[in-house]
Amino acid sequence: VERWGREGAATNETTDVSCSAARMRDSLRILMATPNAKLVLTGVNFSVNTATLTQSSQFILDEVAKSLKDNPDVRVEVAGHTDNTGPRALNERLSQQRADAVKQYLVDHGVAADRMETKGYAWDRPVATNKTVAGRAKNRRTELDRLN
Repeated sequence: VERWGREGAATNETTDVSCSAARMRDSLRILMATPNAKLVLTGVNFSVNTATLTQSSQFILDEVAKSLKDNPDVRVEVAGHTDNTGPRALNERLSQQRADAVKQYLVDHGVAADRMETKGYAWDRPVATNKTVAGRAKNRRTELDRLN
């Protein structure tokens, strides 16, 4: 898909994806080098009310898998978070299922399962207000928390 920038020059989504990939690789390098670091997996998303990863999430998780395989001593917790809409029990289950889905994707792509723990936090650790659409979107996230 081609878009036009302010100057009238054509830009394309490939450039956006390349920049996002570069930022993710930089963030992963920091996570791998820094004990107890955290990384929000921006762009890892799921179909509504499911633990089914969107196709666009796969590119990001491929980068994560490569980085974890390149750093075999690093252990992480895959943490699932939700906003505060819907019943508590649903959000607890959904956040855990989403963390498990990310772990399974990484295992399927060569990361040893025993290097990863999963935890669903539901809405217990918000990073933004749940009173706005934008805040709720920020709270629906998956993070990698380095354990060592």
